[in-house]
Amino acid sequence: MTVPPFRTLFTLVQQFFQFGVVGVVGFTMDWCSTMLLCGVVTLKIAALLAYGIAASGTWLLNRLWTFRRENQTCYNSAKQWGRFLLANLPGFVLNRGAVFLALSLIPLTQEWPVIALLCGTLCGMFVNFTLCRKFVFSSKTTSLSHTNTPNSI
Repeated sequence: MTVPPFRTLFTLVQQFFQFGVVGVVGFTMDWCSTMLLCGVVTLKIAALLAYGIAASGTWLLNRLWTFRRENQTCYNSAKQWGRFLLANLPGFVLNRGAVFLALSLIPLTQEWPVIALLCGTLCGMFVNFTLCRKFVFSSKTTSLSHTNTPNSI
């Protein structure tokens, strides 16, 4: 097994850190959306809908900041957003599975759903980073979806 060059390792650590910062913002979007929606629908439905809101926000932030160098050749943001959602399905299953499990088994999470949301976020983070880096924001992947009409994002 060969050790990656320092620059590659540094870039990986930097991207993971930025992905984590974006994740904190996404967690905040998730929490705020859940709290706003739970007045209209059940807590579990609110948590499900909030995930879509947070996922869209984190895609945009990761596109513009974490993986901005890899996005130089990607012009079709709608396709990339779709790939982002598909690549995050395993993380979604881990994330919302942990949320629903915590909401069902830990009475404290009914009063403090932020605890359940935090558990879910941590469960999905590593899977999401790996899949996003490899299949969504990879310069090899983005160049495959290159079209002749640049998108404004």
